[in-house]
Amino acid sequence: MNDPQTQQNRNTEIRGLDPGDPRAAYGILNPLAINRYLMQSVSNGDLFTINFRGRQFITCLLDIDTREDALIFDSSQVQEENAALIDSPRCRFKGQSGGVTIEFDLAGVRATKFEGRSALKSALPSVLFYIQRRQFFRVNTPVIDPFHCSGKMLLSHGGERDYDVEIHDVSLSGIGLRSPDPIDPGTKLPGAYIDLRAAGALETDLRVVNCKTIELANRKQVFHVGCIFDNLSMQQEIKLQRYIHQVEKELAMLKSTKE
Repeated sequence: MNDPQTQQNRNTEIRGLDPGDPRAAYGILNPLAINRYLMQSVSNGDLFTINFRGRQFITCLLDIDTREDALIFDSSQVQEENAALIDSPRCRFKGQSGGVTIEFDLAGVRATKFEGRSALKSALPSVLFYIQRRQFFRVNTPVIDPFHCSGKMLLSHGGERDYDVEIHDVSLSGIGLRSPDPIDPGTKLPGAYIDLRAAGALETDLRVVNCKTIELANRKQVFHVGCIFDNLSMQQEIKLQRYIHQVEKELAMLKSTKE
């Protein structure tokens, strides 16, 4: 989906965006291109998270009303959330389409009907942020003096406990942790503090998706805990991209010196 027209849009029209916005390098302003990407998401049935006034819910794009230049999307099953969204001056959509992150803002959401059922509608976004990348490329963190992730985890029975564990690997989709104790899949780690030292630190929500026992070289057994990011901001994604790119460069240089 990275066609020449899209690249031209990025090169020639991106100057209309705030250069201080960390997403600016990925902005698309051409209305035809925006329409095309949104229609592709409609066809794919892609899911998006809507964030507004500290709330969020999952939706999908239903159609584009070409007569009104409006986007129609699925409403929440919780009417209170729909009312809060309609009352909000702005909301942010974020989702994945074919391994690509798509993000855009909407304003002036209103209630409508689509194929006889409740839905929501808003004017089409003026900017669409489209980030194409190797979503699941994963790099290992240092073995000696490893990076750490810490915070409080929410337990299944409703309690919580502190944790401070080593980070084994990092990707744009999540991180792998090395824990002395098992952590059940589905466990939430809200506000996890991820310390990448020279690359900076970030705080974000994690969710455990798998946990397995592994044996280290010294025959010590630990648990490898795979986590995905639940609420990673665009600025945090860019920070991780820079870190991963730096590690790739260092690995490439190391490889070239050995050849």
